[in-house]
Amino acid sequence: MVCFGIISSVQVKIIGVEPSDANAMALSLCHGKRVMLEHVGGFADGVAVKTVGEETFRLCRELVDGIVMVRRDAICASIKVRTIHVFICHSLVL
Repeated sequence: MVCFGIISSVQVKIIGVEPSDANAMALSLCHGKRVMLEHVGGFADGVAVKTVGEETFRLCRELVDGIVMVRRDAICASIKVRTIHVFICHSLVL
């Protein structure tokens, strides 16, 4: 409740990020109802769902200002950069 009060008192936009080959939330928000994808890409398997959950859709419809879709190569590049960053930081600590 406190976090919501702080967030709602500041001009903050909440932007979701979704794989372009598993864009069930973006399409659902665009259509104003939950939609079912025929196929989802499996690369980002933790977020790749054919249909978004009812409660998740309700919350996103109320709170999310937009969704950015990213391609597989952008996800790979992000993982690579993050891995290098963690490795460098870990090396500096040792």
